[in-house]
Amino acid sequence: MTTANYRSYENLFLHEAAKRYGFDPNRIRHIGGFENLVYETERDDRELILRITPSTKRTPDYVAAELDWMLRLADYGVQVARPVESLNGRLMEAAETEAEPLLMGVFEKAPGGHVGADHPLWGPRLFEQWGQLTGRMHRHSETYAPPEGIPRRLGSALDEVYPEPSDEEAPSADRDREGTDEAGPEAVKQALARVYTRIAADVERLPKDGGRYGMCHRDLHHGNFFADEAGRMTAFDFDDCGDDYYLQDIAMPVYYASVFASWEKPETDPGLVSDFAGRFLDDFLRGYERERRIGSGWLKQLPMFVEKRRLDLCLILFDIWGSEKATAGQREWISADSKAILRDIPCMSLHL
Repeated sequence: MTTANYRSYENLFLHEAAKRYGFDPNRIRHIGGFENLVYETERDDRELILRITPSTKRTPDYVAAELDWMLRLADYGVQVARPVESLNGRLMEAAETEAEPLLMGVFEKAPGGHVGADHPLWGPRLFEQWGQLTGRMHRHSETYAPPEGIPRRLGSALDEVYPEPSDEEAPSADRDREGTDEAGPEAVKQALARVYTRIAADVERLPKDGGRYGMCHRDLHHGNFFADEAGRMTAFDFDDCGDDYYLQDIAMPVYYASVFASWEKPETDPGLVSDFAGRFLDDFLRGYERERRIGSGWLKQLPMFVEKRRLDLCLILFDIWGSEKATAGQREWISADSKAILRDIPCMSLHL
């Protein structure tokens, strides 16, 4: 069921949310959401965000684990959108509906707004702060343990799962490079899934000890933080958080800032992407290493994480951006990116 389907009976769960959290049901405004329903509201003159999560998407335990991690970070003084308790003193509430239980969470609204390539704050100072915020989360992650009764969230359990190839479809880089231009959309998509499976397996074989692995945001691109007029950042949308390699949280900003600085027109020129990525990474790491160090040897694995995210996003968007409903820029990007992936052309060159 899509989020649009849930909105057909949203009055039911919005009134329930208002009753549980103590805000006016007539002052709740839908503002978006890709996999969740997201609303803006207020209580006691505080601007709040209400998030509704289908229980088929996340279990109550996983939502509880996410909210505990966010609250712990906020208590440490990390700039994140603090979860807000219900009138019952709970961070998460559940509402029964005719379809399934819906999980409710409320957060303080982050100050400021989104920042992209056309924003005056977009530049080295913001990139450094982005890195420092990420490094601060990772520093606290090293000592974090969820309370009894709340499981650890495993990042790998939240990743997209693509069908295992049959013996005849066993991963073969040579075969996937063949016929890229002539293949139909479904064949291209299957080939991309095979490449993703190979890279994901390579990532999972990397060592998880020595300060390489822990609780991560896993999706801290520039759509998931706000910055105020002074440039102070606040992170939100921890829906994908979980135990992962810390490099994952570095690869995401590098990839998105370099390719999707403008969401409407992703960059397809590898030279321009590489040039920006190199400068961005220097600024980002300058901020990150104010909080914790990352070895240069381990950093050399970063391109593999960038390519993993590139592939995952290409597969997620393949049908949508390959359709006639997509913009010309979106169709151009999905076509160029698919062909480059299947020809083993990286989206960027990083000098590490």
